[in-house]
Amino acid sequence: MFLAVFRSGGRRRAAVLTAAVGAGIIVPAQPAQAVNWIPAAAFATCVTDVPVFAARDNGELWLYPHQGTRSGKPTWGQARQVGSGWNGRTMAGPSGQVYSVETGGALKRFAWNGTGWDNGTGSLLAQGWERFATTARDLVTVDAVGDIYRVDADGTLRRFAHDGAKWTVDGQELAKGWDRYTDEYGTFQIRDSLFAGPGGFLHFESAWQVTPDGLRLTTIIPKG
Repeated sequence: MFLAVFRSGGRRRAAVLTAAVGAGIIVPAQPAQAVNWIPAAAFATCVTDVPVFAARDNGELWLYPHQGTRSGKPTWGQARQVGSGWNGRTMAGPSGQVYSVETGGALKRFAWNGTGWDNGTGSLLAQGWERFATTARDLVTVDAVGDIYRVDADGTLRRFAHDGAKWTVDGQELAKGWDRYTDEYGTFQIRDSLFAGPGGFLHFESAWQVTPDGLRLTTIIPKG
């Protein structure tokens, strides 16, 4: 939200403007009203604390309240643990929603109300998402309205939307070829691989150049 102050006939005029980020425009949210000069903070509707969640390597979920929302300052409240067992993929959604892809394949949605979870164990949205909790954890995300996007193993980009009771969009295909990129050196495919050996497992990301004779391995990046 933005506060714009205009001068008209020797008096200052204030109007609250809302930024439509997706469209790249700014439109009036309400008619302008004549007011005396008052600090902009008095018109702001930003909340004082914004919850920032962090999933640690040991599966603990921590809450860090950011208290510098209005000022933009790095001011933080007391951090505290608000969950455990978050070992898969954790994603933030709108209005306090947090999404979790568990290692067992469950996709869940949690709702933070400011002091705790509305649904402590989460709402189960789907099963069979285990790939996105491990080797493909970086290939799934949530946008500002809560829609979920993922890239399947064959490079298909898909969109999912859930209204709290059912899927309103269930795997809509948006594009193909999201498992590759092209630059001045050619076309490459990016793959996640998991290798097992006597000492444990090795997870790495590999890049393969697409050639007339097939795929040629060019880069391996260990991911832990």
